[in-house]
Amino acid sequence: MDRELSARTLVVGALVGIPIALGNLYLGLKTGWWDFGTITASILGFAILASLDRSRSPTAQETTMTQAIAASVGAMPSACGFLGALPALGFLGRHYPWWIIAAWGILMAILGLAIGAMLRERLIEKENLPFPTGQATAQVIEAMRASRADVSRHTRALVYAALVTMIVVWFRDAKPSWIPDYTALPGVIAGVSLVSLRFGFAWSPLMFGSGILVGLRLGLSILLGAVIAWGVGGILLVHAGVVHAASYDELRDWLVWPGASLMASASLCDLLFDAPTLVRSLRSLAPGRGGRVAWIAVAAIGVILLGWRAFGVSPLVGLAALALSIVLASVCARAAGQTDSAPFGAAGQMAQLALMSGTKTAEANIAGASVSAGDAVHATMTLYAFRVGSRFGASPRRLIVGQFAGAIVGAGVAIVGYRLLERAYGIGGGALPVPPARVWKSVADVVAKGISAALPPGAGRWVVIAAVIGVVLAVAERTRLGRILPSAVAMGVAFIMPANFAVTTAAGATLAFILKRRSPEFAERQVPSLAAGVIAGESLMGILVALLIATNVLGKG
Repeated sequence: MDRELSARTLVVGALVGIPIALGNLYLGLKTGWWDFGTITASILGFAILASLDRSRSPTAQETTMTQAIAASVGAMPSACGFLGALPALGFLGRHYPWWIIAAWGILMAILGLAIGAMLRERLIEKENLPFPTGQATAQVIEAMRASRADVSRHTRALVYAALVTMIVVWFRDAKPSWIPDYTALPGVIAGVSLVSLRFGFAWSPLMFGSGILVGLRLGLSILLGAVIAWGVGGILLVHAGVVHAASYDELRDWLVWPGASLMASASLCDLLFDAPTLVRSLRSLAPGRGGRVAWIAVAAIGVILLGWRAFGVSPLVGLAALALSIVLASVCARAAGQTDSAPFGAAGQMAQLALMSGTKTAEANIAGASVSAGDAVHATMTLYAFRVGSRFGASPRRLIVGQFAGAIVGAGVAIVGYRLLERAYGIGGGALPVPPARVWKSVADVVAKGISAALPPGAGRWVVIAAVIGVVLAVAERTRLGRILPSAVAMGVAFIMPANFAVTTAAGATLAFILKRRSPEFAERQVPSLAAGVIAGESLMGILVALLIATNVLGKG
């Protein structure tokens, strides 16, 4: 084992990946978003490797390997299904032993790694797709090797932001409880108090940091969605007597339907617009070397058997799900290569609809479709690693081995973190609303029960209206108006998360916009590290507090 794939790079990559995985888990359960964290992993990995051997700087290949392993660890909450499919199954009363979830996640990783290896020659070598975050990561690695001062600056910003955030979150969630969850806006609209609608400012550094990262357009789209959903829709539902009270839980169970329709219609419309991408992706899946085919065959058999015995997915449906997942994984990978954005959620919902005739229960529909979302994550992540590695001559084979090791570590981290958060806060409530899981469950309910039986009273027309709006916005987004019109997906998320989350996210996005205008250099060099530190700080402290609650060191209140 050489320096590129050594015990040191494996250990450092895993250690850096653990907080990224926990951060993705916590952020995903709150907002539905997460990030591979390749730039953060590069900064921290380089800094740790450099501190272990001060006689030389880490090579570019070592840093590339470290960030690839860390990104693989960080992707496992999504690959295992914890950010969508598994919480949706939990809403249906289905819970599974840890070993089944671990095995499922690792099988998704194997499939994704093999698919990524199959796509490398076409997407990286022949078409030379940019994978923008991969290119940015490579540039960061080059800059760090040129100047250690740059590493120290980024590392200090990230660590200090994380430490300050952890202190804030402790005094919010632990004892003494000096900071409230949120500060409610005073006032009453049409007889409904803003407090009951949860309008206000959430004291969540994580939501503020995520707003910084998503940018002004998405941040304001979330705020607009919250105003429409909770400020208008919530009040109308209360006055019409459709819901019994203006509470988050009752309103969310109704609003999730137009919100899911808004997100799903826009996402699926985007996939249809990218039909040429689908055709090119099919051409990309030329037969690979025997080793890749063997890995896919072994993983496929495992998925079919586990899906059948554990989730009730018939072998024929499992085989169809696998074939569909390979196509959709390649679509996600190509989309990420061209735009830096991969439609993992849309791939899952498209798979749900495609498997509708073969799955008789909501549980089987969700489990079968989760194959498409799970392996797509690792296929895309693998190609980001190849993009970085191609800059420095890193070995694709060693990158695959390192990422597989990271997937094993990440599965364990995701399972432990999810169990702690579930026990301490509950999954699907105001603390951790898991917006994507509501969409998964809604689509599965329609598949299993039919749309008339699945929808709550009066929701049908609003689902249709939301779907039309989603399509219109998706179409308009491809025109010159796209930059100023709201994002349908971001608006849909706001129908499911508490309104105070949306306010805080929009505040973070607005601050980032102001900083970019007034101090572009500072915004470019420091703000991403500060935002990453803030998100990591709340995520890590959230997991720690959950552990203390789960072990009865802290009480439930």
